[in-house]
Parts: sequence; structure tokens; C-alpha cells
Amino acid sequence: MGPFNGMIGVDIDITLKIRQRAEKLGVKIIDKVTMSDLLVTDGKISGALAYSIVNGKLYEISAGIVIVATGSQNYRLTPMWSSGRGDGIAAVFRAGAELRNPEFGNFAQFVKAYTHEEVVFSENVLYDRYGQNVTQNFRRFLEGDVNSLAIAEWYLQMSKLRGPLTVHPDEFEPIKNEDIMFYMWDRPYGLPFWKANYGKAKAYKDSWEVCPPSSASSRP
Repeated sequence: MGPFNGMIGVDIDITLKIRQRAEKLGVKIIDKVTMSDLLVTDGKISGALAYSIVNGKLYEISAGIVIVATGSQNYRLTPMWSSGRGDGIAAVFRAGAELRNPEFGNFAQFVKAYTHEEVVFSENVLYDRYGQNVTQNFRRFLEGDVNSLAIAEWYLQMSKLRGPLTVHPDEFEPIKNEDIMFYMWDRPYGLPFWKANYGKAKAYKDSWEVCPPSSASSRP
């Protein structure tokens, strides 16, 4: 696992509770240590090499079973999701694993076209340039998180020259009141980061044009 935690305003609070539970169960945690490579013995994964990000100390860890749970790569794709650097993907590849499409991240949330700020729930109120609601083309019911079909719909509408796609925030309260995300969960560690992140984006007075993170342009 890399040295950077996921800066999404919730990961820090969740992982601290998971750690507390794990320690009660007797799990040994090596803090501030990042894995660099997997060890291979007779063609099988037998452990990992890791080092301290504090003093550079090298760790050689032997294990009968190794679980790589570092996620996919979405590194710096958006301000909110900044830590998916693909460390684990690279490690298993160097160890000889066969991979399929590892260069494609699995993150599918829309962002504002210029500030790259995430617009949570935006797929629920998407409109094309002619004012046609396109959400109804792919969403069967209100989902609790990102609907990846929304990204496919964005590409379809853009290819038909019906873009850009915009969000109508007045039609969906969690978007209209962006600050609502700050109070939906108790996250004392993550919220200071998230509030600073939102505050910087609002200073640009961005429009409600949205796109996938990989298609976002840069403001000069």
C-alpha cells in the first residue's frame, strides 16, 4: 500500500476505524511503509519487499498468501481521487501476472469541465445542448453512487454533436446544495480537506458543463 491516503473526505475516517478493529483482532500493522515489489519463489508469490517512507528501512516480508488490495490507477485524475497510483498493478505485473486493460481506471464520476471538480450525483440530471434530458436514456432507478453507463452516454451524445452535457442542479437537492456532502456522514478527519477542495473550485465560478475526468480541459 502506498504512503498516500485517499483524499476523498471519507477514507481517513473509515481506515482509522478499520485499523482499530483489526488491531483488536491481533492484526500487525506496519505504519508508514509502502510496498515496492512482490517476492517470487518457484513461480509463486511468497511475500513482498517494502520500505519505510520515514527512514528508508527495507522490509522483507514472507507470506504464504499475499492479497494485493491497492485498487486501480486513477492517479491525479481529479482532486478528490488522487491516490490510486497503480502501485499494486505494477507490482503484480513485474511478478509475472497477466493483466488486461490495467491502463484504464475504473473511476467514472463526472467533473466540471474546467476546474475538474467532482460533481457528485451529476448523472441524475444530465441534459444535452438542446435541453433534452439524457439521464432517462440509461438510468433505470436512482442509484446510491456513480452509474458508469453515464460515461457511455456522454460519449454517445458528444459523438452525435449534441454536447456539451450540462447538469441542472436545481432538479436534485444534493447537487443544488453542494455542502450537503459535508454533513451526510461524520468524518472529522476528511472534511477539512474536502471543504478546502470545494472552496478552491468555487472561486473559479465554473459552469455546470461536465465531462469524464479524462476529457476535462485545462483553464489557462
